[in-house]
Amino acid sequence: MDMIRYGGICLLLVMLSTGCQKATNYKLVDRTENYTSINGRCTVEYNYPVLVQSSGDSVTLALTGIKEISDFERFIQRFSEGDSNLTVHVQYKILQQTDSLLCLEYTTQMKGHQRKIFHSLTLSPLTLKQYELSDFFKGDYMSVISSHVTAFCEKNKIFLNMRPYEDDRSGYHVNFTVTEDHLILYAGAEGDFHGYYKINIPLIAFELK
Repeated sequence: MDMIRYGGICLLLVMLSTGCQKATNYKLVDRTENYTSINGRCTVEYNYPVLVQSSGDSVTLALTGIKEISDFERFIQRFSEGDSNLTVHVQYKILQQTDSLLCLEYTTQMKGHQRKIFHSLTLSPLTLKQYELSDFFKGDYMSVISSHVTAFCEKNKIFLNMRPYEDDRSGYHVNFTVTEDHLILYAGAEGDFHGYYKINIPLIAFELK
């Protein structure tokens, strides 16, 4: 099977013919798999969607490295140093699903840990293009984002690297997706493809394309 990587999302081409949920001109198949790391210390219950296009091609929308359990174990261990055993649950939620837009939120929860890890995927289900902020907004949208992130930090008494939210040319990856009413930022791990905090910004605050 051929593997394609799109900005931190592992797209594994497969062929599926059953188990599809109702959609528009494509379908989503719900899958759950269980993994155990080679050393036996990390077990993962992994829930993810498979996108079935009208052409019959199927694409597994998975987190980077999750099919390679050793890589996923290293990813998890980064946030739980000192733990000898880990039970991990990975789930996804469909936030928006149309002919031209698919917005997914992934949540990774480690048993015994309060902190959740968020990933997101915002793409065209037909072309697999991953959307950028500039695909949705025009004008000085970074100022809107910066002011909301600053207010979130002040309210919650946390510190975030503000560069990704002040300049869209900073080179930092911004983790985001959109619902019908909000832009959602997943902050707290700036420069990486995940976040710890969800920042909701109303779409009415922006000039939309």
